[in-house]
Amino acid sequence: MNNKQYSPDIDENVPLPPKIQEILEEKEVQTDIPKFHVVLFDDSNHTYDYVIEMLMDIFGYNSSTAFQMACEVDILGKVIVYTSNREHCEYKRDQIVNYGPDWRLDHSKSSMRATLIPATTDTPTQ
Repeated sequence: MNNKQYSPDIDENVPLPPKIQEILEEKEVQTDIPKFHVVLFDDSNHTYDYVIEMLMDIFGYNSSTAFQMACEVDILGKVIVYTSNREHCEYKRDQIVNYGPDWRLDHSKSSMRATLIPATTDTPTQ
């Protein structure tokens, strides 16, 4: 008996049997990692400066991007600040909610609120 392993030559022009193609397509779909958004919510306990500094510190955004997001959260009440896989988004959300109060305001006692939502084709991304 020969110890060589069988290695067939594959002709890419020959279609795979339908069942094999179906299995491969299912595996492709299952390996897609779901994306999530980190959503920051507005409140009256934090200044624009706080929001801008926090976004620059946590996400590394430049001042222009952070300012635009601060405006959006102020006007619309919420803004998507980050999109990635669940694990990264949970970490970033936790950084937001543990960032601390705004030292500029006496009535600011805690961090801002943030949550995760699944990223879908109908939600805008940042």
